[in-house]
Amino acid sequence: VLRHPLAALVAGCLGAAMDAASARRRGGGEGTSRSAPSLALLSLLDANLQAEPQRVTLRRLLEDVQSTIGSGAAEEEVSQSSVKEMAKAARRCHRAFDCLREVASERREASRLERKRLHSQMKRRQVPTPVHHALAMNAVALFGSAGDADRAADAAPPNSSEGSCLPRRREAMEDF
Repeated sequence: VLRHPLAALVAGCLGAAMDAASARRRGGGEGTSRSAPSLALLSLLDANLQAEPQRVTLRRLLEDVQSTIGSGAAEEEVSQSSVKEMAKAARRCHRAFDCLREVASERREASRLERKRLHSQMKRRQVPTPVHHALAMNAVALFGSAGDADRAADAAPPNSSEGSCLPRRREAMEDF
């Protein structure tokens, strides 16, 4: 049963339950033939399928699920030892996935710390970005040389228009 997709299992179980209920209501026992409710479910499911091969595949899949459910294979008794072995294998898989998640988390954290370190280094060294370079070129154009621009910026108070390029541009535009 577990070799089928979950959606097919749910639809197959629903169809099998509807067939069994219809057979009991008619007075017949557990019938294996398809009843009207089961056929309605099948037509509802294949209504959105466009190609006939898809519809045929869906019908075969649901018939296979219903026949597996109806056969005695689904009613086999499961031993306690097999359940313990499955649980042991499942725990082993969970531990493996937990280790993988932990490794991925450590990598993300290391990457984040590296980005943070590089950012703080760039701030400390004041590595010129393209925007800083363009502003420096504008300052050189306005003040003559890079040394003159640095001296003018250092000498001007923070809120004055002498250390900033933008207010000077406004003043230059007002002259026109």
